[in-house]
Parts: sequence; structure tokens; C-alpha cells
Amino acid sequence: GGVMVCLLSVAVLALCAEFVRGAGDAERLRDVETVKSRIVTFARKASPDLKQARAVVQSQQSDGAWGDIAYDAKDRMLWPPMAHLDRLSVLAEAYASDKIPETERAAVAQAFVRGFDVWLARNPKSSNWWYNEIGAPQSLYRTMLLAEPLLKDGRLEKGCTLLTRAKLGMTGQNLVWLAENVIGRACLQSDAALMAEAFKRIEAEIVVTDKEGIQPDFSFHQHGAQLYSGGYGNGFAASAPRFALLAQDTSFAFAPEKIRILEDYLLEGQQWMIRGGLFDYSASGREPTRPNSGKVGGYASNARNLLKLKAATRCAELERLAARIEKGVTAATPALTGHKHFWRADYTVHHRPEWMVSVRMTSDRLLQTEVVNEENLLGGHLSDGGMYLYPTGGEYRNIFPVWDWTRLPGITVEHDRPLVRVNNRRKGSRSFAGGVSDGTCGVSAMDFERDGLAAKKAWFFFDGEVVCLGAGITSTNGYRVITSVNQCLAKGRVTVKRAEGEASPLSGPEKIERPEWVHHDKVGYVFLDAGESVGVGAAVQTGSWKRISTPQKPEAVEAEVFSLWMNHGKQPQAATYAYVVTPKEASDLDGYARVLPVRVVVNTPRLQAVEQTRDGVLQAAFYEAGKFESG
Repeated sequence: GGVMVCLLSVAVLALCAEFVRGAGDAERLRDVETVKSRIVTFARKASPDLKQARAVVQSQQSDGAWGDIAYDAKDRMLWPPMAHLDRLSVLAEAYASDKIPETERAAVAQAFVRGFDVWLARNPKSSNWWYNEIGAPQSLYRTMLLAEPLLKDGRLEKGCTLLTRAKLGMTGQNLVWLAENVIGRACLQSDAALMAEAFKRIEAEIVVTDKEGIQPDFSFHQHGAQLYSGGYGNGFAASAPRFALLAQDTSFAFAPEKIRILEDYLLEGQQWMIRGGLFDYSASGREPTRPNSGKVGGYASNARNLLKLKAATRCAELERLAARIEKGVTAATPALTGHKHFWRADYTVHHRPEWMVSVRMTSDRLLQTEVVNEENLLGGHLSDGGMYLYPTGGEYRNIFPVWDWTRLPGITVEHDRPLVRVNNRRKGSRSFAGGVSDGTCGVSAMDFERDGLAAKKAWFFFDGEVVCLGAGITSTNGYRVITSVNQCLAKGRVTVKRAEGEASPLSGPEKIERPEWVHHDKVGYVFLDAGESVGVGAAVQTGSWKRISTPQKPEAVEAEVFSLWMNHGKQPQAATYAYVVTPKEASDLDGYARVLPVRVVVNTPRLQAVEQTRDGVLQAAFYEAGKFESG
């Protein structure tokens, strides 16, 4: 086998070399210079931070290192030596700028060379391959391109040797990152064959697949059959259009059909997972356990890069996406409206001008959210039917260190069962999970089972509300079972309409028997099941980022959190729930609840069905073959 591989590699390299010669060596080298110029333009800052550059120069030791950096550290996350490359980047940006006074340029150049020599000599390595092959080489090649005139006396060659750690391989976004570093090295070495091969590998990854990468429903998988539209999928949405633009009008240009796939990926996939300035946490894997995750400002650039491509066809939609990100939701840039179920992800999104709702389910087809590099230590329930409500997008921002991770929004769970570390590569135990949509409304349903707890859960999405049903809720383990309705950042007052009482503000957390409705922060919750017993309130919760992600800081953080959940008791047998969630002001909720436009037709372990009388829409989820007549 080894000989075959070697021969094949030689043949491929020979073909690449022949391919380059066939296009004309001079023309190919001009294309390399074109790409190189574009990357330098991208890396160069219009207004570099000269104040920061001065501080970097002043804090540098005489040997070229910085005293506050642990160069021998091996951390898998937040690797300390990256700070050295960050400072080299600041120096390179200042050196490459025409804004720096000539009197300072020499000091900046000297500091850069000393710092670059330190990196070559110490050659730090992380215990995480990602930093060694992707993170560090990416920073290094950009820095080298900006400061290339300073790379004399063998520095360019030695730097390129470090860049060879990034080799063409892997799949999905990891492949794109690796190929980017190879393109950077090809620029520095004026190697047209190497550049052609790297661009071809990126282009080949722009494909609809049932393996890692862009899925047939335009969700994104990475690390196996795992929903990662946020995180790795965000990286792909940024990188692939940028490289298509870098290659445009050169012999490395991508085929038009690849551009169309990228357009579809952004417009049929990614934009459906965005509300306000946020990418839905539920589609982002382990990313929410990092502070300030979920930002989507870069999506305007992603869309605008596609708009600059001559093969782009969905220009008006891309322009709307970019404008909505840049300006927010306005009359001129209206909110996305519609309903979409991602069947390759067991994931549903529902958009209206007033809000976005997402539901994440689990099945035996998909991997559940992973632990990698000690991130996401408590996320074992993230795909158990989580339903996030986003009127603005900020409802859960940085809530994660203080969350009760056994009360995630929407899930039915054994609340007092101790959380155990996520079991990587775990899938759901049952196959029934999915959804249907007519583009405006839809229903999603899941036959849920986890370690002895079972429930039939369904979500019925209409124009003005979502009806949530649970049936057959059964547990034999002796833990207290609840259904969490929401757990989000508290904002303003909590108002409750008790059974046979008046609506009134809640003074503190309470257990309430059979409330009619609860209201908090632009969302009303109307309870339809006569036996509902709920816990509700807003209270300060404390935690730390380190409790959910080992690399993060251990300092205590706190936030005021709104919580609403239903109690099903210990060892429930065939318990049910039924409630409506609607984007309403508290003043409108009483009238809405009095003439409710939805009716639960049936809620059993075999069939769940809801009729919305206002628009004459009937939706049903059958868990086994059967017949249903509406009259």
C-alpha cells in the first residue's frame, strides 16, 4: 500500500507541475502575485493601532521576547504563545502602513525582526494540533507577508519551514484553514503549483454532501454527523467566499456552480439561524461556552464578498442579508420571515418580524453536542428539545456560566439528576424526530428517550404563536421531572395571571398552581393543561465560565435570570403538558388568552394535533399509523 501511495503522490505532483507549465509559467506567476497582493491588502489595516505598536516595542525585552508570555505552555485552549504572534502582527501592520512616522518605522522594524527571531528559535508547540497546524501558521504567514522586506538572512526560508506544518488534508472547515496556510506559503515562495493545488482543495470542499461540510438542507456538519452551522460552519461561510474572491480572474478561479452553492449555503442555511446580531446558540456546538460567542457582524462581509463575484446570481437577497446585518431590522431592511426545518440537523427555525424561535431535537441519526478541549462540560441536554426564543437576539447573551444546565429552555428532564460529563459520539436512542413546513407554518416532533425518561414532544408553529405539547411523559428513576419553558436573562417585570385572579406583577420566585398565563420581556406563556403546576420568577444566579469550560476564567459571575418551568413530579406515568408561547405585550395577553385562536385537538403518545382557527390551519404529528378526523 505504501508504494502505491508514493507513486500516486509523485504522479499528482507531476500533473500539477505539467498543469502549471501548460498555463504558461509567466502567467501563473503573475496570478500568484495577484493573489499575494490581494491577501496583503486584506491583512493590511487602513488605520493600524500605532499606540499599541509603541507599547509592544516598549514592553519587548532586549532578547526579543516578552516577559509576560509563557513560551513553554502547552495549553489546548487559549494557548499563551499566540500572544507573541499577536504582537508580531501589531508590529507588522504598523510597519506596512504609510501612517507610521518614518522616525518610528526603524524601531518597529527592529522589534519585529527580534521578535520573529525569537519565534524561530523557540519554536513553541501546543498540545493541540489546531494551534500548531492552523492557528499559529495562519497568524505567521499573514505577518510574514506584511513584513516581507524584513525577512532577510534566511528568515523567510525558516519561517516557511514552520508553515509546512499546515498540510493539505482533513475535511470541512479544518481543510479550508489548512489550505489557507498553504496558499500563504505559496505566496511567500512564489510557488504556482502549490497554490493551484491548495485552491483546488478548497474548491472541491464547496460541495453538497452527506459527509462533513454543507448538507443537502444547507446546514453544516463537522466532527461527524453533528450540527455545527455555528462555529465551524461560520468559519466556512467566511473563508470560502473570501478564497473565491481571491482566486477570481486568475487561473485558480472557482467554477460558477461552486459560487451558487455558497450563495445557497448563506441564503438557505446560515441566514435562517440569525436574529439581530446573534447566531443561534442552539446550532453552534460547543461555542456558547466561550464568552461573547454568537456574533454575526462578519456575515455582511461574507455576503458582500459573494456579491463581488461575477458568477453571483442571488444578488438582491445577498444585499438584503448584508444590509440587515449592518443596519439591523428597519423598514428598509425588514426581518426575515418564514419557517424552515433542517432535516439533516433535526433542527427547526421560525421567523416573524416580532421574533425568531428555534428548536433542536435529537435522534439516532445525529451526534449530540460534543466536549472538545474541555469545552462544554455540562451540555448533555443541548439537543433534547431546546426551544430558544429571540425577540431581539440578546435574550441569552453570556448567560451560560450561570445557567441551570438541567433546566435548558424547552427540554423535559429529570431536574435533580446529577449532570454527568457529555459522552462524545453519543446519539439519540430513537429515530422519530423531524418536521414539516409550508414555508410559513410547520410542525416538529420528537419521540424522546434518555436513560429511562421518555416523552413525546411536539411544537406547532403558526403565524402568531407556537403551541408546545408533551405526552406520555414517563420516568422510572425516582427523579423529579420538569419541562423547562424558558430560562433567559431577566428584563423588566414578570406578570402572572393566576387562576380566577387578576394579572399582577410577581414580587419573587413562586410555585403557582394552574396559572392562566405568565408574561416576561415581550413574550407571553399561556397554559392550556388544567393540571399545570409551574415554578416562575426572576432571581440572581451565579456561576463561572470555568465550570462549563476548563480553559476559561474561574472568577464568579452573576446575572439575573428569568425562569419558568412545569412540574411533573417524581416517576410520572403518562404525564402531559400544553402551553402557547406568543410575542405579545402583557397588556394584550389577557384578551389574547380569552379568545385563544388555537385549539389542542388531541395530545396522546400516539397522536398530537393542534388547530389554529384564525387561519384555518390544522397540524398533526402521528407517532404510529392511525387515522384522525377533524370536525
